Amino acid sequence: MPSSPRPGPHPGPPADFAARPLPLVTVGGKLYRVHRRQHNPLFFGKTGDNRFDDALQKYGVLYASMTEEGAFIETFGEPLEVWGLES
Repeated sequence: MPSSPRPGPHPGPPADFAARPLPLVTVGGKLYRVHRRQHNPLFFGKTGDNRFDDALQKYGVLYASMTEEGAFIETFGEPLEVWGLES
């Protein structure tokens, strides 16, 4: 299975970023997550290896989905270009 290349550095935030309101959303119902056995289902990772991780590794991120399929593809999916299937 091909490994996905790490993305390059992200651009900095916009100048007014600190003044923007943080949108909070309440999600009802179940959330699904695929996780390693050694981690609790409510594990907040701080490795910095995943696309939404804090680059400074100060806060953890919980990856979850509203569907079983979404949890599966978030964990095991690869970008299409890794497989030579980009459109």
